[in-house]
Amino acid sequence: MMVVGLTGRSGCGKSSVSAFLTACGCTCIDADQVSREVLQPGSPCLPRLQNVFGFDIVDKNGILDR
Repeated sequence: MMVVGLTGRSGCGKSSVSAFLTACGCTCIDADQVSREVLQPGSPCLPRLQNVFGFDIVDKNGILDR
């Protein structure tokens, strides 16, 4: 199995390449989407991040301030 990491700045075509690879039958994992899912309000990750980076990284609604 070959593993490929697709990186680049905003607007350089990562989404287009990912869509092409998916259409070719490749499995694609969107790390940005995964990170959003694990940092939803109520996530066990948020208190751990707050302990390291401070409690002000989360707003009054429990949402991470990106």
